[in-house]
Amino acid sequence: MSRGGRWSGAALSALVVASCATDPRDSSPALEAPAPPVPSALEASARSELASWRASFPALLRAPTVSSAGATLRVTLPERADGETTIEDEASGVGVRVGWLGGLRRTARRVDVGGMSIYPSTGILQRVEPAGVEDFIAFTTRPAREEVRYSLDVSRVAGLRLVERSLEALDGAGAPRLRVAPPFAIDATGARVEASIDVEGCAYDADPAGPWGRPVTPPGATRCTLRVAWRAERYPLVLDPGWTAAGLGRERDEHAAVKLASGRVLIAYGNVCSGGCFFAVGAELYDPSTRSFAVTGNPPDRAARLASVLLPNGKALVGVAPGGVYDPASGTFASVGAALADHGGGSFTRLASGKILVAGGGSAIAELYDGATNTFSAAIPMTSARPGHAAARLADGRVLLAGGGEATAEIYDPNAGANGAFTATGSMSVERSTPEAVTLASGKVLVVGGGGRTAELYDPATGAFTATGSLVDVRVGLRATLMPSGNVFVTGGFSFGAASALVERYEPASGTFTTAPTLLRGRGYHAATLLDTGALLVTGGRTQDGLHGTSLDVAEQLEVLAPGAVCAAADDCASGSCDEGTCCAAACTSVCHSCAAGTGACEIVRSADDPSSCTGDRTCDAAGACKKKDGRACAGSADCASGSCADGVCCDRACDGVCEACDGLAKGVCEAVAGAPRGGRACASDGTSCGGACDGVRRDVCAYPSAAIGCGTSCAGSALTARACDGEGACVVLPTRACPGNFACADESACRARCGAPSDCALGYVCEEGACSLAGSCDGDHRIVSTDLRSVTDCTPFRCDESNRCKTSCASVEDCTGAFACSRDGVCIAPPSGAAAGCAAAPTSPRGGAPAAGWGAGLALVVAFGWRRARARGYGSLMPMREGRSEARASR
Repeated sequence: MSRGGRWSGAALSALVVASCATDPRDSSPALEAPAPPVPSALEASARSELASWRASFPALLRAPTVSSAGATLRVTLPERADGETTIEDEASGVGVRVGWLGGLRRTARRVDVGGMSIYPSTGILQRVEPAGVEDFIAFTTRPAREEVRYSLDVSRVAGLRLVERSLEALDGAGAPRLRVAPPFAIDATGARVEASIDVEGCAYDADPAGPWGRPVTPPGATRCTLRVAWRAERYPLVLDPGWTAAGLGRERDEHAAVKLASGRVLIAYGNVCSGGCFFAVGAELYDPSTRSFAVTGNPPDRAARLASVLLPNGKALVGVAPGGVYDPASGTFASVGAALADHGGGSFTRLASGKILVAGGGSAIAELYDGATNTFSAAIPMTSARPGHAAARLADGRVLLAGGGEATAEIYDPNAGANGAFTATGSMSVERSTPEAVTLASGKVLVVGGGGRTAELYDPATGAFTATGSLVDVRVGLRATLMPSGNVFVTGGFSFGAASALVERYEPASGTFTTAPTLLRGRGYHAATLLDTGALLVTGGRTQDGLHGTSLDVAEQLEVLAPGAVCAAADDCASGSCDEGTCCAAACTSVCHSCAAGTGACEIVRSADDPSSCTGDRTCDAAGACKKKDGRACAGSADCASGSCADGVCCDRACDGVCEACDGLAKGVCEAVAGAPRGGRACASDGTSCGGACDGVRRDVCAYPSAAIGCGTSCAGSALTARACDGEGACVVLPTRACPGNFACADESACRARCGAPSDCALGYVCEEGACSLAGSCDGDHRIVSTDLRSVTDCTPFRCDESNRCKTSCASVEDCTGAFACSRDGVCIAPPSGAAAGCAAAPTSPRGGAPAAGWGAGLALVVAFGWRRARARGYGSLMPMREGRSEARASR
């Protein structure tokens, strides 16, 4: 399917094909039950008889035209002339059986030759078309009674309707499905003789108003008699009644088509051409809901190329003189009040007042027609008569009239004076005859056809024409229709005399024409009517320009889709609105609005792209506003569909954690960062190594060095001041402490670990063998008191010396304190009980000899005990004084 519409052969609404050129897309006739084989002699006789009749009536007895226009009829012919022909509409189930009665009843076998079915020696011939079957009854001389009678089985018909010499078989809803078109005869001179038709034995509806929506008149019997009568002056003659699908009752071109207030279409007047042209008779109504045509009342006269318009009262004005006013309520035409001038080939334009501007044609006088009174008034002079011009009402109520065999144009202003006035306006680039003019949504007017390929736009603001797009080729007799989409469809026309099936779409937005789906049949001088459903109905027309063209009775309808259906272009849809591949119930062009599949409702697009209005760098937010996508630069959160602007870009979420950012490698995605924070974020820091940083895992907190991490020390004298991180970004001072080992500071940041001079030790300490010992003074006995008077070193059992050190050996009792004695090996010991003091009083054995072994052992025990006791009590160590008692604490 091409973009922009669907011309569906299976859904065509007018299905009668009466006399039109063969279509290269044609299929086989809807003929069932072919005749059985016949003897060659009988076939030769049938061929000879057919050739004879065709020589006398070549146009009427032509070979069948088989069209893909798509009737749903099935036709079964009888094997003998005394049998019955069956015609049924497969779609509705309506069907009839028809047999010849009276003097025409024969038993001749049917022979199918030359595209016809002939019953030799009876004068009966039949031709099957997709739209029905034509009965031809040939008379070499005048019969005794100029009539033919048929037996009609109507058991499968809900109702019959006989209006204006046309019999219609109705379905249960009142829609015509089969029809006997008004019969006629062609005499030996080629003159057309109209025949009458009558029904006997069955009830029927004779009301010319449309049959839809009102009770159906049942036949009241299963069989009735159909009588066709005529009066002719010349013979031989061929009578042509025929059963067809309920399409157009008869072929026509250059006819009027008016959409009524009900949405139905009135089709009337026009030409019938086939090797010559004459005025068409009768009128039809088309009902879009049932896709069927019905015969209505006859116009009062005959004419072609008549202007038509719907009146405010619901009636239709078709032509003036000739012409008539059609009343849908009665289904009849009434005469039009007398006009002041001839307006054949003129135009009708409905003004804001409801009056009709009747302009041009055979006179340079325009008139105002009042439908309420059916009268004309006010002769208004035009600048030119303009036969065959185009007229379009402007948005401000004025009317543009252009062409008519010339390039000039003029404007009618209804507010200029009592009856309005015409003034010249800009001219077109070429002379145009029978162009089409369409007022666009912009207020400008498209003028196309009637001369040259190039179309032109008229701008009411400037009064000038400018060139716009060009047609594929030069065409006359085309039609231009404004579609619901705002585009203009240009259909058919004649190109170099041949009817064109081309359809072109004019798109005002681009000012260009593009090819749309073609018509099923090439046609010009047709009518194109926009239905209330949004479909475009194309009726009638001619196969080629001039008298030798053939009028068509095949209608075509541009299929349109209901809301919610899948579409490719706006012209596919009944509403004229296709949004993102879905037909909308109404125009859906607002930003972030889209049509819902299945319903066509115009709904807000939330949190997604709207390809027709918000896509690319933007998308629809949760409220249906078109805003920037994540990762795009932003000045604030209001710019972003996500509602978050971070680090200068739209972010997928609020991204304000101290250790997260949105402008990383994946812009628009909030991610945890490592190292220094991004943007204006910061971790707490006093400028030291204790400052925080991001660890790439946690988003809302910084990572800080723990309190176990030092951040520098300082040393002054012998006091060491350390600093450590507090775990919150600051470097704090710890309590000051003395240098370990009582050393002095080596520099501003560290203590010494070894001394070489007294200055390397803390105040009150002295350097001894690389270590700092507490300095003090001997009290003359066994105690050394520190210089800060805070500690005492007890040298017991030894005494201290003048160098303020504890003696470590004795040479005499003078080196020992208290009751301690000096042993021979230089150790101060406590003497045994009763022993003489002093080193000279060496113990003796009981017998007065050398010292007893037991005493020596006892002395050793006492010394050992005393040493152990001294060790246990801390002798030899510098201990602080507590509660007035001196305790020794090691001095080194």
